[in-house]
Amino acid sequence: GFSPENYNLGYDGAVPANRALARSLNIPAVRMLSDYGLHRFHRELQLLGISGVSQPAEHYGLTLVLGGCEGSLFDIASVYASMARTVNLYAPVLGEIDANIQNNFFKLNYLANKKPIQSKQAPVMSAAACAYTLDALVEVERPETEVAWSFFTSDEKIAWKTGTSFGFRDGWAIGVTPKFVVAVWTGNANGEGRPNLTGLKASAPILFDVFNFLPNAEQWFSKPKNQVTTAKICSESGFLASVYCDHTVTKEIPETGLQSRSCPYHKIIHLNKKETNRISDKCSKTYEMVSKSWFVLPPAMEWYYKSKNAAYKELPPFAKGCEPDDDQIPEMEIIYPYKMSNIFIPKELSGEKGKVVFEIAHRKPETTVYWYVDQDYIGSTQRYHRIMCTPSVGNHVLTLTDQFGNRLERKFKVSY
Repeated sequence: GFSPENYNLGYDGAVPANRALARSLNIPAVRMLSDYGLHRFHRELQLLGISGVSQPAEHYGLTLVLGGCEGSLFDIASVYASMARTVNLYAPVLGEIDANIQNNFFKLNYLANKKPIQSKQAPVMSAAACAYTLDALVEVERPETEVAWSFFTSDEKIAWKTGTSFGFRDGWAIGVTPKFVVAVWTGNANGEGRPNLTGLKASAPILFDVFNFLPNAEQWFSKPKNQVTTAKICSESGFLASVYCDHTVTKEIPETGLQSRSCPYHKIIHLNKKETNRISDKCSKTYEMVSKSWFVLPPAMEWYYKSKNAAYKELPPFAKGCEPDDDQIPEMEIIYPYKMSNIFIPKELSGEKGKVVFEIAHRKPETTVYWYVDQDYIGSTQRYHRIMCTPSVGNHVLTLTDQFGNRLERKFKVSY
């Protein structure tokens, strides 16, 4: 099965989408594609003119969002230029795209005097989506030679992104301002990989050298007013605020953002009067309960998030004898294997069968968790809930129970 990793091999648990894009975090991107829809994204890449998307969506799978298809530098530069053009040609007074341009997404031409081939179909991305994406790409960390760029008010704002091929065979960097698009490719003619041949280290410094020779844009991209609205946003989750969110901010968002769900992480919990333990109607009267809104992430997300966010408050434990029979907040979550995973386990150099590592997160890490594969006991864990095993070829069911009776199951398939 496909098991993505972040470039830094670390995990943050929960990251705003704009920061995930700026930091090139792979796991959030894959999760967002899974929610958005692989076939929908595949079709949109074709409409954007990425010529390498020639196979069915299933051929690429979720790797498509991480560069799992081929795309020339010219293709990618065309898309970035089209995004900038869509925002630039948006009429701020009328609140609509210039009537002379039906669709601003089209391929670049090598010759300046050649007219573009324009499509009459609706634009692939809205002006608002393009504007907010370009804003997010301003926040990318710059290469060491430009590390102090943000401290100088005279320095130009640039939306930029880098990429590196598998095996460090080549790297690219693309930068966008309201006036220019600059695209840089670095690599060897024979495709041979080299250490440090990455978009950030090899291509990005050249990109900024080029921008230093170009005239600055007078102003940054403006937001398309009739595609933008204001909404109350949960300060902690970034979702639309629900009735349970205590801290909110009013922000401008793309109008389509109103279709997204409200904050799923703020929940009402019931505490004792000292607010040290959760209680339920099994041990307390309703009037004895203190009801409070609490920010509760899923166990796996919480496990990583709390290590990077000291202000995160874990759920108080239930008072002894107060555990409800139908608590809606799960105590543990499976990190790996993923749902319906098809796991390929390579053999060791010795020829012996390899092992697979399963992992879960528990809200109370010190809890003992018991692991079973097809009802065969394979071990128990405390605090660090990871376990290695060598399952046979075929379909299996991983079952976990903890000392409090919480239970999880996950189906998976193994091949060698």
